[in-house]
Amino acid sequence: MRGHLEARGSGTWRAKVFLGQDANGRQRYLTRSIHGTKREVDAQLRELMLEAGLAHGTSQATRIISPYLSTLSDLRIASRHMPFGAADNGRGGHWRMDDNLLRFWFHFVFPYQSGLKNGLRPDDLFTSEIATGLAQHVSPVFED
Repeated sequence: MRGHLEARGSGTWRAKVFLGQDANGRQRYLTRSIHGTKREVDAQLRELMLEAGLAHGTSQATRIISPYLSTLSDLRIASRHMPFGAADNGRGGHWRMDDNLLRFWFHFVFPYQSGLKNGLRPDDLFTSEIATGLAQHVSPVFED
């Protein structure tokens, strides 16, 4: 439940919208006292949820990551790819790392960092993981 109403008296309601948890694990809420009929208050609750970014299935994670993805897109590090016929602002797209060095890092190095810290030799990592998938990883670079 992301947002709900609590009756406070005759024609008075408390709109309460859950915002998530802070760094200390405490739950955060956005609350407003609203006066009016149930229908008017429902409309104001939806507006409050829009203000908090929670309406229409927008999750807290989406609100947090969206500015970062926009920055990566502006820097041409990542780009959003949509299925054929889908609206640009629609759902169902995916993000792709356009920077080849970062793609390599997140594909081959990042998943094995703990192994490398625990004594996995880089040449063993290359032989077992990188060498087998390097051709497939590099080929799209030459195709673009």
